[in-house]
Amino acid sequence: AGIASAIAERLEMDPEGRDDLYVAALLRDVGELGIDRRVLDAPGALTEEQREVVRRHPLLGETILAALAFLGDASRMVRGHHERWDGTGYPDGLAGGEIPLGARILSVADAFVAMTSERPYRAALRPAEALAAVIGGAGTSFDPAVVDGFVAISGSGELT
Repeated sequence: AGIASAIAERLEMDPEGRDDLYVAALLRDVGELGIDRRVLDAPGALTEEQREVVRRHPLLGETILAALAFLGDASRMVRGHHERWDGTGYPDGLAGGEIPLGARILSVADAFVAMTSERPYRAALRPAEALAAVIGGAGTSFDPAVVDGFVAISGSGELT
């Protein structure tokens, strides 16, 4: 949530949008509550069927958060945080500016945190390696402007 908020501030996102983004970042994977833990914690590569189950979590998360109207656009951001700039993400295959800005920011922050965290199926990357991976994904996985904002905060000590 801190990383997403810092990127949003760097990109001069409006204060209400930043508030919604902060909530979305905290609750981005709430939809995983509806996914079997044995699938989420699988030690190796997932089967195609397991991947499809995991890919439901943004939709489940949106459903949960949309029921709480006071959370603003957080539910849309949660739904879109696995979309990719090039349109190959999920759940809707949105591309570029079709993806809500908050979801594009959340995507970068979430990817960095995921890459720098231990997972049952791989070791954590060092922050410099994860930063390089995010930079390498600009224009395909990630919005290049959001990546630029992320790079700016990573060099300014705001990366927490």
